[in-house]
Formats: sequence, C-alpha cells, structure tokens
Amino acid sequence: MRVPRRWAFGLLIALLLTACGQGAAVRPTTPSLRIAVDGSVVLLAEGLINAYEIHHAGVQLSMAPTGRDIALNALRAGEVDAVLLLYPPGERSLFHTPIAREIMVIVAHPEVPLAGLSHSDVRAIFSGQKVHWNEVGGKATPIEVITRERGSSARLAFDALVMEGQTMTSSARLGVNDGHLLDLVATIPGAIGYVPRSALDGRVKMLAYDGAPPTPQAVKANAYPLVTTVEFVTQEEPQGNARALLEWILSDEGQDVVRRYMLGLND
Repeated sequence: MRVPRRWAFGLLIALLLTACGQGAAVRPTTPSLRIAVDGSVVLLAEGLINAYEIHHAGVQLSMAPTGRDIALNALRAGEVDAVLLLYPPGERSLFHTPIAREIMVIVAHPEVPLAGLSHSDVRAIFSGQKVHWNEVGGKATPIEVITRERGSSARLAFDALVMEGQTMTSSARLGVNDGHLLDLVATIPGAIGYVPRSALDGRVKMLAYDGAPPTPQAVKANAYPLVTTVEFVTQEEPQGNARALLEWILSDEGQDVVRRYMLGLND
C-alpha cells in the first residue's frame, strides 16, 4: 500500500527512531531528498513532487507538511534538505529563490454585503480603527477580524502587503491554519480574514481590493497588488538532487505544474 505523500517523511522519522531503539538490522529506504513544506503550499508541493517522481525514475522524495518555523529549524539542523515556503525567509544566510507566485485574498462571510474594499479600509479594519461594516459602506453590524498567528507565512505576507507597519487589532481571532481561518470566516457573521488563493474552497466571499478582483487576470494586468512568492529554501546553493529538482521546477515543464495551483513566475 502506498503511503500518502504528505505523511511519507513523518513515517520515515518514526521508523528510524524505532530502529534505533530496538537495534534493528532492517533500515528503511532513505529518500533522495527530504523536503519540509509550509502548510500554505502543501497542495503545490504535492503536485510538484508527484509530477517530478513520475518523470524521474529512481528519485524518491519525502515531504513533511509543517509550520514555517518548524520547517526552517529542521533545515538549519540538517533534518531536511530543502523547504518550500510561502513568503521569503528573513535570514540572509539561507539560500532561497522564488518558484511560484501566490495571490493573497481578502475573504468575508458570505452575507457581508460588499463586493470589495479599498487598501485604506482593509488596513483600518485589521488594525481596529474601523469596527462596524457601515464605516466601510456596509450595514451597521460588527466586524469580526480573523487573522493567522504571528510568524505564520500567510500573516507575514499580509503584514508586508497590507498592514505596512500597522499593528493587528488585539480583538482579532486566530485561525491556526488556512483551513481553520476559512472555517471561522464562513461561520461567524460579519467575519473578515485573508488566505492564499489556493486555499479557497468556495465557502466564503472573495473581496476585490482597490477595485480589482483577486484573479490571475487582474494580477497579469498589474491591477491586483496582493501577490507574494513561494520560495525554494536550502542552507546553501543547492547541489545534486536538490539542484536537479529546483531546475526542473523552474523549467517550462515544472512551471506548467505550478500553474495548476498558483501563478507561474512569469505570469
């Protein structure tokens, strides 16, 4: 039975620990490349890994979905060979290069009677300066802000693109991951939040931003500005299997796979 791709690396670790504890002679097959994946790019990572293995016989990749800090710590400790990360790492010591672009989307409860918001209104809402929907053209009902935790990739991207130094309101509720944030926005009347576009599942309303919809077409026309990158991160300039994977992702074939989930680098 084939192990689901997203659990392969976790199972490998468990088997290694068991073998060490029992002095077992049987060792699991070592993967060609161990990759930790930020939770906001799991679908893209799965698509890339599966496509790469299909066309590269003998290559075995393992993937561990996790949080941003855990992924980067595992890379620094040598526990993984590479990390796929939404939004660039802040450390100059790490090698990183963009492999895709992702649209960040402002989302609201389906019954919020607005099609979009301005940049200044979004900042005012998330900083707590505007707390009722009638202050931005809606009804006189409370705004419920939903955000990701400090240090998460989605939060870092949102802070850089929207908040520009403004502090997040202390009354905001936390979504522990993109799916949980969508759960909260979909079920709490008056809620507003943000997620990568690839996380959307049809339960919430996407809001236009400064009059532009969060679509690939609007991004290509330079009308929608909330766009960040997905980064391929290693401790140093990649060599061997890591370099081969990176070069394939940046090739026309690899970028075609990227476009099934996000924007290609040249889109």
